Amino acid sequence: MEMDPRDVDDELHFLEQAAYLSCEIIQSYFGKVQLERKELSGNRSSTVTKADIATQDVALGLLRECDRTARVYAEEDSRLARMLANNTGKDLYYLDPIDGTNEYAAGTPFYGFCMARVRDGKVRDSVILHPHPDLRELFLARAGDGATLNHKPLHTPQPCATRVVYVQRRSLFKDLAPILTEHGYEPSKTPKCSTYQFTRVAKGDALAVIMPSTRPYDVGPGCLIVEEAGGYVRDMNGETISWGEDKNPALIAAASKEEFEKLAALMKTSRESCSGKENKE
Repeated sequence: MEMDPRDVDDELHFLEQAAYLSCEIIQSYFGKVQLERKELSGNRSSTVTKADIATQDVALGLLRECDRTARVYAEEDSRLARMLANNTGKDLYYLDPIDGTNEYAAGTPFYGFCMARVRDGKVRDSVILHPHPDLRELFLARAGDGATLNHKPLHTPQPCATRVVYVQRRSLFKDLAPILTEHGYEPSKTPKCSTYQFTRVAKGDALAVIMPSTRPYDVGPGCLIVEEAGGYVRDMNGETISWGEDKNPALIAAASKEEFEKLAALMKTSRESCSGKENKE
């Protein structure tokens, strides 16, 4: 599996080609997924399959062929990932080979490949590819140049007609869902695939995604796509996010600035309510 060097002069084209080649691996394992290990982080677990490892190694191998100085912050631990993480190039690449691994292992369509190029604290280019035949969605974005879906311009409808708000993390959903429902929103926590949730906001099929804590490789690609489609992404305090290897920002990705501000206010109300309950106890 090789890539023509003429195809990778442009970083965004490289990401697209890497996505397609990587998704060939993803689809070759679909329906016969083998569990590699289950990683534990604090009180959270992360499912890892042989497909995750194989797909990541393909994407990292392609990146190494094209840019031996590029740094990588990838989800799965592997020898190649550790080697590229120690590079000193100006470009940092986020990579999640299969976002939504549990959905993938369960045989649902809600999983995807995502990758992004970061420089000077900003996501510059990103790709998300949902390869399942029920979706077949290729999202591309370049900072300042807009976003596309299957190579057609992507613009988030304004105003957004839906009231669906995805809420990540079970504990936050439990606290926030009643408040969102009271204010006319439709809180949802499924499907549990960040790339799917972010791209629904970009398409206008969801109003927002609320992420109390994140891993950059999970959300960096999706955040750029939402913004370049016309949405609004900030941290919980309304500040622009500075991206890097050690950044794990809590954020809201919304269809518009107005909706962001409404949801940020409700998040503040939820935090104050939870704090008040703890003080009483």
